[in-house]
Amino acid sequence: MIELSRSALIGAVVAGVAVGVAYATSPSLVICGVALGGIVTWAQRGTSPRERRWVIGLLVASLALRALVLAGFFLFGGSRESLPVLVGDEWLIKWRSLLLVNLALGRPLAPPDYFNVLEAYGRTSLMNVFGVWQYVVGPAPYGVHLLNVVFWFAAAVLMFRTARRAFGPIPAWLGLVMLLCMPTLFVWSVSALKEPLFFLMTALALAGAYGVLTGPGVGRRLLGACALAAGCWGIDPIRSSALFVTAGGVAVGVIGWLMTRRAWPWALAAVLALTVGGRVLSHPRVATPLTQAIATAANYQRGSVRTVGYSYLLLDQHYYMDYGADGIRTMPWDEAGRYVVRAIGSFVIQPIPWEAKSRAMVVFIGQQMLWYLLFAFAGIGAVAGWRRDATLTWIIIGYFIVAGAVVALFSGNIGTFVRFRDSVVTIIVWLSALGAAVSLEWAARRFSGDSRDASA
Repeated sequence: MIELSRSALIGAVVAGVAVGVAYATSPSLVICGVALGGIVTWAQRGTSPRERRWVIGLLVASLALRALVLAGFFLFGGSRESLPVLVGDEWLIKWRSLLLVNLALGRPLAPPDYFNVLEAYGRTSLMNVFGVWQYVVGPAPYGVHLLNVVFWFAAAVLMFRTARRAFGPIPAWLGLVMLLCMPTLFVWSVSALKEPLFFLMTALALAGAYGVLTGPGVGRRLLGACALAAGCWGIDPIRSSALFVTAGGVAVGVIGWLMTRRAWPWALAAVLALTVGGRVLSHPRVATPLTQAIATAANYQRGSVRTVGYSYLLLDQHYYMDYGADGIRTMPWDEAGRYVVRAIGSFVIQPIPWEAKSRAMVVFIGQQMLWYLLFAFAGIGAVAGWRRDATLTWIIIGYFIVAGAVVALFSGNIGTFVRFRDSVVTIIVWLSALGAAVSLEWAARRFSGDSRDASA
């Protein structure tokens, strides 16, 4: 029999009562708090005492800032007459998830609500996730924000541990800093939008692919395969084309990794591209489906330009003059080529700082400058990563190529574009962190070398 002192017994009772009161007040707060504690514990596994202090300090400080934001949202941001919304697009997700709960509980719905809960437009599996969560813990219009924080931190720590194994502690820690502190990423992490769950599924898929290719032992490789399968399965219903982007990005990364393991496949591919690439692309069986796919993207881009907010043009001007019912069915090669080149350039430079048209856009200029810096460092990180761990480097590059191409070709509205590009930033940021770490190491060696020369 275990004997407790009087003070220990009182402390245990007080703690139990506090947890009970907290759970009765907000089950989401208690459950998500326990989950976040487990994530923080997992993040520090295998780290040195000094590194552990830095990692825990960063995670705890980031969680504290998010707790302050959500506390302010709870106290001052919501309305008692409607669903509380931190970011505008949250309302539809929250509303439909509550309709699903009422439907599951057998409660009657208004006739239009039966249509709205099953409507294809705007549908995402996040509504189902929020619905199941609120079916278990009760209505939680604020609690779903905490659930998304758990998703975000789980994905961030998974990528941190994967990058730490591949690139080392300092680049991994820098990547974690960027991921948790960038302004728009901060907003998505506390929102009730798709981004946190999308990031978690992406991280599972990419980390799983890395585990399959590099995991020591059959068990680790099987675990990686399960993570890869779970990520691809879970990401498909979150957002349209998500499975294509994720699986395609992994496939491109694996192909790139295999081709560059030896010199001859890379050289053979380059020779084939130069000699027969043009003929293959000009063949009708290749050219027609390709131009039709580009035309499909162009139709989406034109539609984005017409939505509310600030937009940018990528097509030749005459495509914006006539919005016919049939849309763009095909495009000449020269116009399609110009569209693709402009789209790729716009992915990097949009929104252009000197074209800011509102106070909100002016405020965003700081992050846009940070994005330019991250993109430049990512190029350095790709070279350095090829030497340190080509496998993870190629997986990240492959995802960046496919996801970046989809975002670039289908976007036209600045607000939506930034959201979609940030889904790519969450992955490319690990190469940016490696590039920044390598650059700092080089600068430190250069500075210390100059100092020694001067002292001599």
